[in-house]
Amino acid sequence: MKREKFSENQKAELLKSPAISSVGVCYIVYSPAFRLHALEEYQKGKSPIQIFRDAKIDVNILGTDVAGKCLRNWRRKAECFGKDSLLENLTSKTKCLGRPRLKPLSLEEENKRLKAQNEYLKEENDFLKKLEALERGVM
Repeated sequence: MKREKFSENQKAELLKSPAISSVGVCYIVYSPAFRLHALEEYQKGKSPIQIFRDAKIDVNILGTDVAGKCLRNWRRKAECFGKDSLLENLTSKTKCLGRPRLKPLSLEEENKRLKAQNEYLKEENDFLKKLEALERGVM
């Protein structure tokens, strides 16, 4: 999905909200306090759009689905790393957004997974060696 770029007017409008730390061309950095507050309000039963409107964030600029996606990501991060992780600045996607394992792998399953990973890496190395040889004109 292509992200819409924010115009200068939209950036200025979004920065009026104390809940927003900064706005880039196509991204927004929310204040750590807002992320924590929004999660608490969501757990009390408020809708994501209502939480963003209460924080004086123009949801029409963001799009209607952005509020829900932000809260989902913050909720997942809080589940993986604790609520204090929301107080840190988010500079990249969190590592825990995948589906969590319901049960740990058995030794046999882990061994099978590692063998498959090892085979993949060997094939990747062979490919890179062939590519390097082609670039040098050896082949």
